[in-house]
Amino acid sequence: MKMPFSAPGYANEDLVALGRDFRVPIFVLQGTADDIAPASLAKAYVDSLVAPRTEYVPVEGAGHYAFMTRSEFVLQELVAWEHQLESASADLPP
Repeated sequence: MKMPFSAPGYANEDLVALGRDFRVPIFVLQGTADDIAPASLAKAYVDSLVAPRTEYVPVEGAGHYAFMTRSEFVLQELVAWEHQLESASADLPP
């Protein structure tokens, strides 16, 4: 599955060529109105990953700079993700 990232003025990246296997949890927040990195490609990429845990969170109506335009929502989601990981790690042996 080739998933190119291409936008005028930006580098072309084949995300799958960069790798799909991760040893760490992967969390992606993506603006649904992003015209630089389409949400559909970001979701498909996250769905294709092999990782201990993956999560894709759409930021409804946000563009490429969702972390700036919807910062309260993004922070809330990041904190919730961190708490989930913290709770999951409590069940692991030392």
